[in-house]
Amino acid sequence: MSVAYGICVGWKNSGTYFYVFWFFLGAFFMGIQSFFVFSLYRYLPIWFWKIAVVLLLIGMSLLIFLLGCIASKYYSKGISNAKYIIVLGAQWKETGPSKALKYRLDRAKEYLEKNEKTLCIVSGGQGFNEPCSEAEGMAKYLVEHGISMERIIQEDKSTNTLENIRFSMKYLEDISASICVVSNGFHVFRACGIAKKQGLTNAYGLSAKSDWLYLPNNALREVFGIIKDFFVGNM
Repeated sequence: MSVAYGICVGWKNSGTYFYVFWFFLGAFFMGIQSFFVFSLYRYLPIWFWKIAVVLLLIGMSLLIFLLGCIASKYYSKGISNAKYIIVLGAQWKETGPSKALKYRLDRAKEYLEKNEKTLCIVSGGQGFNEPCSEAEGMAKYLVEHGISMERIIQEDKSTNTLENIRFSMKYLEDISASICVVSNGFHVFRACGIAKKQGLTNAYGLSAKSDWLYLPNNALREVFGIIKDFFVGNM
């Protein structure tokens, strides 16, 4: 099942290579199954099984807790009349925004239409497989969909979420201003955690849709992202 899902996500071109993890997970489960089918467990001491069970319980508890954290911000609605919204970048393809990025841009467009004084920072640099910077593509998309270029600020150097926030802060008149961070629901918890750690104490999440096919892949990737950002001090 894990291998089949990994193939599906990879074939659909999700924009990252994390889908390879599902192949390793599938191989791990097959290894465990073989371990019991051939009764290899009989050759391991009891202390090994005690440690394995404890580690498994700790791992499962951590996974459930972090998935709960992700779910707690999945439907964030932000606040009305924020001074800024920051739209976090994602892959920009030759044909336009990836599905995840399109969801973010459509959510930003909807918010900007309802809150006419809000300024929009589009944040994202140019990756090796992108025809232009994500910021440039996002700005063009919003303008084509009726948002005035005068309301759009382009931050085109960042390559990850931490840089999205840090580099966008250079365009803020006041870091205490009200801000909505726009991303897909599965990403909002980590993005807001990073924003607050960087000093944006008045930052709120504004959730965009997520593709249900990619959701297990994206949610699990976020779990690893949260753990990494926590231990390196980004959150």
